[in-house]
Amino acid sequence: GSDTTAVMLGKYVDADEVVIVTDVEGVMTADPRVVEGARNVGEISVDELRSLSFRGAEVVAPSALSYKDADLGVRVVHYQHDDLLTGGTSIEGEFQNLIDLEEARLCCVTIAGRAIRNSPGILGDLATALGEAGINIEANSSGMDSLTFYVQEDDAEKAESILHDRIVADDTLSSVTVKEDIAVVRVTGSDLPNQPGTVKRVTDPLAEERIHLYDVITSATSVSVFVPWDERERALELIQNEF
Repeated sequence: GSDTTAVMLGKYVDADEVVIVTDVEGVMTADPRVVEGARNVGEISVDELRSLSFRGAEVVAPSALSYKDADLGVRVVHYQHDDLLTGGTSIEGEFQNLIDLEEARLCCVTIAGRAIRNSPGILGDLATALGEAGINIEANSSGMDSLTFYVQEDDAEKAESILHDRIVADDTLSSVTVKEDIAVVRVTGSDLPNQPGTVKRVTDPLAEERIHLYDVITSATSVSVFVPWDERERALELIQNEF
Protein backbone atom coordinates (compact mmCIF):
# COMPACT_ATOMS: atom_id res chain seq x y z
CA GLY A 1 0.00 0.00 0.00
CA SER A 2 0.93 3.67 -0.12
CA ASP A 3 2.10 3.73 3.52
CA THR A 4 4.55 0.90 2.90
CA THR A 5 5.83 2.44 -0.33
CA ALA A 6 6.36 5.82 1.35
CA VAL A 7 8.33 4.45 4.31
CA MET A 8 10.34 2.08 2.11
CA LEU A 9 11.31 4.91 -0.24
CA GLY A 10 12.10 7.17 2.69
CA LYS A 11 14.49 4.56 4.06
CA TYR A 12 16.32 3.91 0.81
CA VAL A 13 16.71 7.57 -0.19
CA ASP A 14 18.00 8.34 3.32
CA ALA A 15 15.20 10.81 4.08
CA ASP A 16 15.00 12.59 7.41
CA GLU A 17 11.26 12.10 7.78
CA VAL A 18 8.26 10.55 6.07
CA VAL A 19 4.93 12.31 6.62
CA ILE A 20 1.88 10.10 6.10
CA VAL A 21 -1.11 12.33 5.32
CA THR A 22 -4.41 10.66 6.12
CA ASP A 23 -7.98 11.31 7.26
CA VAL A 24 -7.29 10.86 10.99
CA GLU A 25 -5.55 13.14 13.47
CA GLY A 26 -2.88 10.52 14.11
CA VAL A 27 -2.79 7.65 16.57
CA MET A 28 -5.59 8.20 19.07
CA THR A 29 -6.03 6.92 22.62
CA ALA A 30 -9.14 5.09 21.33
CA ASP A 31 -11.46 5.13 18.33
CA PRO A 32 -12.99 8.65 18.44
CA ARG A 33 -16.08 7.34 16.66
CA VAL A 34 -16.76 5.14 19.68
CA VAL A 35 -15.08 6.78 22.68
CA GLU A 36 -15.86 10.38 23.53
CA GLY A 37 -12.79 12.37 24.50
CA ALA A 38 -10.27 10.24 22.59
CA ARG A 39 -7.15 12.29 21.87
CA ASN A 40 -3.95 12.17 19.88
CA VAL A 41 -1.16 10.35 21.74
CA GLY A 42 1.46 12.64 20.20
CA GLU A 43 4.19 10.00 20.19
CA ILE A 44 4.20 6.20 20.00
CA SER A 45 6.85 3.53 19.51
CA VAL A 46 7.03 1.21 16.52
CA ASP A 47 6.52 -1.78 18.83
CA GLU A 48 3.33 -0.31 20.31
CA LEU A 49 1.85 0.76 16.98
CA ARG A 50 2.60 -2.53 15.24
CA SER A 51 0.80 -4.44 17.99
CA LEU A 52 -2.19 -2.12 17.64
CA SER A 53 -2.13 -2.38 13.84
CA PHE A 54 -2.46 -6.15 13.94
CA ARG A 55 -5.35 -5.85 16.39
CA GLY A 56 -7.59 -3.52 14.44
CA ALA A 57 -6.01 -0.04 14.41
CA GLU A 58 -6.00 1.23 10.82
CA VAL A 59 -3.73 4.25 11.10
CA VAL A 60 -0.61 2.88 9.39
CA ALA A 61 -0.21 -0.38 7.47
CA PRO A 62 1.75 -2.87 9.63
CA SER A 63 4.04 -3.69 6.69
CA ALA A 64 5.16 -0.04 6.54
CA LEU A 65 6.63 -0.23 10.03
CA SER A 66 8.98 -3.03 8.98
CA TYR A 67 10.94 -0.52 6.88
CA LYS A 68 11.32 2.12 9.56
CA ASP A 69 14.74 2.37 11.17
CA ALA A 70 15.92 4.44 14.11
CA ASP A 71 17.22 7.27 11.90
CA LEU A 72 14.04 7.72 9.85
CA GLY A 73 11.31 9.88 11.32
CA VAL A 74 7.72 8.90 10.53
CA ARG A 75 4.73 11.05 11.36
CA VAL A 76 1.00 10.68 10.75
CA VAL A 77 -0.98 13.89 10.25
CA HIS A 78 -4.51 14.84 9.15
CA TYR A 79 -4.81 16.22 5.62
CA GLN A 80 -6.68 19.27 6.93
CA HIS A 81 -3.91 20.21 9.35
CA ASP A 82 -2.69 23.76 8.70
CA ASP A 83 0.97 22.74 8.65
CA LEU A 84 1.69 19.22 7.46
CA LEU A 85 5.24 19.50 8.79
CA THR A 86 4.07 19.70 12.41
CA GLY A 87 1.50 18.05 14.65
CA GLY A 88 0.01 14.60 14.26
CA THR A 89 1.66 11.56 15.84
CA SER A 90 5.38 10.85 15.73
CA ILE A 91 6.37 7.17 15.43
CA GLU A 92 9.61 6.51 17.28
CA GLY A 93 12.30 3.82 17.21
CA GLU A 94 12.60 0.71 15.08
CA PHE A 95 11.28 -2.81 15.42
CA GLN A 96 13.73 -5.30 16.93
CA ASN A 97 13.82 -8.91 15.75
CA LEU A 98 15.01 -10.82 18.79
CA ILE A 99 15.27 -14.27 20.31
CA ASP A 100 16.08 -13.74 23.95
CA LEU A 101 16.17 -15.63 27.21
CA GLU A 102 14.80 -13.95 30.33
CA GLU A 103 17.64 -13.87 32.86
CA ALA A 104 15.43 -14.13 35.93
CA ARG A 105 14.14 -17.43 37.26
CA LEU A 106 10.34 -17.46 37.18
CA CYS A 107 7.56 -19.40 38.83
CA CYS A 108 3.96 -19.90 37.82
CA VAL A 109 1.19 -19.35 40.33
CA THR A 110 -2.01 -21.08 39.25
CA ILE A 111 -5.47 -20.51 40.72
CA ALA A 112 -8.21 -23.05 40.05
CA GLY A 113 -11.95 -22.56 40.27
CA ARG A 114 -14.89 -24.07 38.42
CA ALA A 115 -16.66 -20.72 38.13
CA ILE A 116 -13.68 -18.71 36.82
CA ARG A 117 -15.01 -18.67 33.27
CA ASN A 118 -18.26 -17.08 34.47
CA SER A 119 -16.72 -14.56 36.88
CA PRO A 120 -16.32 -11.16 35.17
CA GLY A 121 -13.47 -9.14 36.66
CA ILE A 122 -11.75 -12.04 38.43
CA LEU A 123 -8.53 -11.64 36.42
CA GLY A 124 -8.40 -7.93 37.18
CA ASP A 125 -9.09 -8.47 40.88
CA LEU A 126 -6.30 -11.02 41.29
CA ALA A 127 -3.82 -9.02 39.21
CA THR A 128 -4.61 -5.90 41.23
CA ALA A 129 -3.96 -7.76 44.48
CA LEU A 130 -0.52 -8.78 43.23
CA GLY A 131 0.23 -5.31 41.90
CA GLU A 132 -0.68 -3.63 45.17
CA ALA A 133 1.86 -5.90 46.87
CA GLY A 134 4.57 -4.76 44.46
CA ILE A 135 4.65 -8.04 42.53
CA ASN A 136 5.25 -7.65 38.81
CA ILE A 137 3.39 -10.05 36.51
CA GLU A 138 5.74 -11.19 33.74
CA ALA A 139 2.93 -12.94 31.83
CA ASN A 140 -0.41 -14.59 32.41
CA SER A 141 -2.51 -17.27 30.78
CA SER A 142 -5.97 -18.66 31.33
CA GLY A 143 -7.83 -21.92 30.95
CA MET A 144 -11.46 -22.89 31.30
CA ASP A 145 -11.13 -23.34 35.06
CA SER A 146 -7.81 -21.73 35.93
CA LEU A 147 -5.68 -18.60 35.81
CA THR A 148 -1.88 -18.60 35.82
CA PHE A 149 0.46 -15.74 36.66
CA TYR A 150 4.19 -15.86 35.92
CA VAL A 151 6.19 -13.89 38.49
CA GLN A 152 9.77 -13.63 39.69
CA GLU A 153 10.66 -16.65 41.80
CA ASP A 154 11.64 -14.36 44.69
CA ASP A 155 7.99 -13.29 44.84
CA ALA A 156 6.57 -16.82 44.83
CA GLU A 157 5.73 -17.16 48.52
CA LYS A 158 4.25 -13.67 48.77
CA ALA A 159 2.14 -14.22 45.64
CA GLU A 160 0.86 -17.56 46.90
CA SER A 161 -0.09 -16.06 50.26
CA ILE A 162 -1.90 -13.08 48.70
CA LEU A 163 -3.85 -15.22 46.27
CA HIS A 164 -4.70 -17.74 48.98
CA ASP A 165 -6.35 -14.95 50.97
CA ARG A 166 -8.47 -14.14 47.92
CA ILE A 167 -9.42 -17.79 47.49
CA VAL A 168 -10.60 -18.05 51.10
CA ALA A 169 -12.76 -14.97 50.59
CA ASP A 170 -14.22 -16.06 47.24
CA ASP A 171 -16.39 -19.17 46.91
CA THR A 172 -15.80 -19.29 43.15
CA LEU A 173 -12.10 -20.14 43.67
CA SER A 174 -10.80 -23.51 44.90
CA SER A 175 -7.03 -23.62 45.35
CA VAL A 176 -3.66 -22.10 44.46
CA THR A 177 -0.44 -23.89 43.57
CA VAL A 178 3.10 -22.78 42.68
CA LYS A 179 5.57 -24.29 40.21
CA GLU A 180 9.13 -22.99 40.46
CA ASP A 181 12.26 -23.19 38.28
CA ILE A 182 10.77 -21.88 35.03
CA ALA A 183 12.49 -19.97 32.23
CA VAL A 184 10.99 -18.06 29.31
CA VAL A 185 12.38 -17.76 25.78
CA ARG A 186 10.81 -15.03 23.63
CA VAL A 187 10.80 -14.76 19.85
CA THR A 188 9.96 -11.26 18.61
CA GLY A 189 9.77 -10.34 14.94
CA SER A 190 8.12 -7.78 12.72
CA ASP A 191 7.17 -10.41 10.14
CA LEU A 192 5.82 -13.08 12.49
CA PRO A 193 2.15 -12.27 11.78
CA ASN A 194 2.82 -12.85 8.07
CA GLN A 195 4.52 -16.22 8.57
CA PRO A 196 2.01 -19.07 9.03
CA GLY A 197 3.40 -21.86 11.18
CA THR A 198 5.60 -19.68 13.39
CA VAL A 199 4.41 -21.29 16.63
CA LYS A 200 5.08 -24.72 15.13
CA ARG A 201 8.61 -23.65 14.17
CA VAL A 202 9.21 -22.60 17.77
CA THR A 203 7.72 -25.64 19.48
CA ASP A 204 8.62 -28.53 17.16
CA PRO A 205 12.39 -28.50 17.91
CA LEU A 206 11.62 -28.50 21.63
CA ALA A 207 9.24 -31.43 21.27
CA GLU A 208 11.82 -33.41 19.29
CA GLU A 209 14.30 -32.91 22.14
CA ARG A 210 11.59 -33.77 24.68
CA ILE A 211 11.79 -30.38 26.38
CA HIS A 212 8.61 -29.84 28.36
CA LEU A 213 6.51 -26.75 27.64
CA TYR A 214 4.65 -25.26 30.58
CA ASP A 215 3.00 -22.62 28.43
CA VAL A 216 3.05 -20.93 25.03
CA ILE A 217 1.85 -17.32 25.02
CA THR A 218 1.53 -15.33 21.79
CA SER A 219 0.93 -11.72 20.86
CA ALA A 220 0.73 -9.94 17.52
CA THR A 221 4.50 -9.91 17.13
CA SER A 222 5.93 -12.40 19.63
CA VAL A 223 5.89 -16.00 20.83
CA SER A 224 6.95 -16.82 24.40
CA VAL A 225 7.65 -20.38 25.52
CA PHE A 226 7.98 -21.34 29.19
CA VAL A 227 10.34 -24.24 29.81
CA PRO A 228 12.14 -25.90 32.76
CA TRP A 229 14.95 -23.72 34.09
CA ASP A 230 17.57 -26.44 33.58
CA GLU A 231 16.58 -26.74 29.90
CA ARG A 232 16.64 -23.01 29.15
CA GLU A 233 19.97 -22.78 27.31
CA ARG A 234 19.24 -25.82 25.16
CA ALA A 235 15.79 -24.44 24.33
CA LEU A 236 17.31 -21.09 23.36
CA GLU A 237 19.87 -22.79 21.11
CA LEU A 238 17.25 -24.91 19.35
CA ILE A 239 15.00 -21.93 18.65
CA GLN A 240 17.90 -19.79 17.44
CA ASN A 241 18.92 -22.55 15.04
CA GLU A 242 15.38 -22.66 13.64
CA PHE A 243 15.28 -18.93 12.91
